Amino acid sequence: MLQALRGFARFFSRDDNQLSLELAARPETGEQLRAELRRLGLGEGYAVRLTTNRTVVVSYGRGELRIHESFLSAPEDVWKAIVVFVKGRTRAARSEARRIILEFPIDRSARPDRPR
Repeated sequence: MLQALRGFARFFSRDDNQLSLELAARPETGEQLRAELRRLGLGEGYAVRLTTNRTVVVSYGRGELRIHESFLSAPEDVWKAIVVFVKGRTRAARSEARRIILEFPIDRSARPDRPR
């Protein structure tokens, strides 16, 4: 019994089995977000522009990816969904990515209402 417990303790004392807390800095600009998205597979062909649009949160075209500024604080799985939304080859993959993107809460109060 003691030998089994020692083996169990050795198993969990290895560094490769320990969880690590990554404290990487969050992106603060469109260029920093672009670097993160490129790391996740976006490719070099897109510039990233941050927006405060209240209805369209991610759109792309003509070599530009427009992303709501709330996505600067998004977790990595949401960023991966953005990459799949832009680069995905199947309708199912893009649809799932769209669902993940739209589930992310957006700060819609970033800009005051337009004057009437």
